Amino acid sequence: MPAVALDGRLCQVGLVDAVLRAHELRWIDAEAPVVTAALHRLLLAFAHRVYGPGDESEWAELWEAPSLPAGPLEAYLDDFGDRFDLFGERPFFQTPGIPDTKIGSAAQLTMYRATGNNVTLFDHTVAEDRVELHPADAARWLVTVQAYDTGGMKTPFDTDKSSERGLCNHFATLLVEGATLKETLLLNMPVYAPGRERPHNTFPGDLPIWERDEPTGPKPVKEGPPPAGWTELLTWPSRRIRLRPVRRGTEIRVDGAAILPGTRLRVPLYDVENMAAFERDKRSKKGAKGRTGVTLGEPRPVVLEDLRGIWRHSRELLLPAPELGERIRPRTLDHIADMARREHIPPEAVYTLRVFGQRLDPQAGAVRAWLQESLPTPIALLRADRRLPQLEQLLGHAVELADGVGKELDRLERGYAATLGERLSRRDAEKRRLLTQWYWPELVAPFGMLLQDLGAVLHETPPEEPLTDTEARVAGTVIGLFGGWSDRVRRIADQTRHRWVDRSPRKPGRDLIALADHDRALKSATSRLYHEYGLAVRDYWPVGPEEDE
Repeated sequence: MPAVALDGRLCQVGLVDAVLRAHELRWIDAEAPVVTAALHRLLLAFAHRVYGPGDESEWAELWEAPSLPAGPLEAYLDDFGDRFDLFGERPFFQTPGIPDTKIGSAAQLTMYRATGNNVTLFDHTVAEDRVELHPADAARWLVTVQAYDTGGMKTPFDTDKSSERGLCNHFATLLVEGATLKETLLLNMPVYAPGRERPHNTFPGDLPIWERDEPTGPKPVKEGPPPAGWTELLTWPSRRIRLRPVRRGTEIRVDGAAILPGTRLRVPLYDVENMAAFERDKRSKKGAKGRTGVTLGEPRPVVLEDLRGIWRHSRELLLPAPELGERIRPRTLDHIADMARREHIPPEAVYTLRVFGQRLDPQAGAVRAWLQESLPTPIALLRADRRLPQLEQLLGHAVELADGVGKELDRLERGYAATLGERLSRRDAEKRRLLTQWYWPELVAPFGMLLQDLGAVLHETPPEEPLTDTEARVAGTVIGLFGGWSDRVRRIADQTRHRWVDRSPRKPGRDLIALADHDRALKSATSRLYHEYGLAVRDYWPVGPEEDE
């Protein structure tokens, strides 16, 4: 695994060294975001089976220790060390029962290479090219394909060629990052006690793929049982894979691979996945006597988008679940909030939420983009439901303002193009959306600053008490922070608009008048948005317990 040491040096570490040297490493950073995400999920499954931790006190001991202890790791390897051999009788994460006739080019293992009908933007390999991989590269992509492989037609074992996209394509994978890899692992390792059904939906039969009594057979499973727990899900066999090694002098290379349909997951993701956030649509429903109630749709996972940042989902990612359950943050963040409440984690700490994703084409058969973003994560925000109850609404207003201004900028560009008589196809229109491309990326850093400033304010307030109406200074500070967000959005939107106007194609006379008309419409619409946002923010005032009664 490619890693970065604390002094900035690049190094390669194996699974065991990544754990034993975790306190010396800054992070794992592989050649693609999907590889980094898949390797972390593998590491977490491995670390859970070695260390647990079985309860909160065990977690705290690991957190306080200068390094992860070697004893439990050595004992685990005595039992299962042979299961990590990439080319043994029971090859790691593979299906030895796949016949030789199913093995094709090793290029299909690396998702950035074009093979068969899988044309990509990253590579110009053709099917006839001979590709050989170093075992370390093959191992990384083996783990990645199990998590992120595209859907569509695969080499069949018998007659079934169809396969669904790999599990992690369905959601943005969220990883809380600490100062070292040791901190990162523990921050993402809730209490692991299958006998007590911890974490959520984890039972005594939970095992990672390498601990099973027998390797998976080559036949695909369309309607299998649900995962027995968290480590089984982290190592879910979405594909049946076999690597073919070849000796080149004194070295071994992988010159072929078979990738067949694997096991389909047939349970709702929100019931089992701990490294994803979910949101639910609210719907009005008329009840008896004309009363209107609220119903919630099915939870759907938060995903990364090409331009609009993950910060737009800050409520779903960071804040505790509200009473109605219209959003579900990653359960790993519930674990971190609990450790902070127990004073194992300093309340003033600010970690980084790294978010990984992959975008496929509409048929889910080819990779369009790899995505990675980060978001500051103040510990104080994870427990903000009592100390700043209105934070959810305020963050909602902040995101809605940015969305509204973004829509008006998009309307300006589309409207002017229509005036000029341009009838763009959907694909061409996406390419021409310069305002969108320039506007959204500029909002990432200012929103990150807003989150960090809010975390600092919350850290200064009493830890388990809601703000009261007597704390005008704190309330004024919060209002000021959200007012500053409006100023930043306005400035970025104005800079984007000026840049676009200067570059817009136009001829004297009619085109110039049309551009001015659309620009005036934009100013009018965005002025209304800023005004309404300001009123909504100024209406905020923390409610104390007496008024609440």
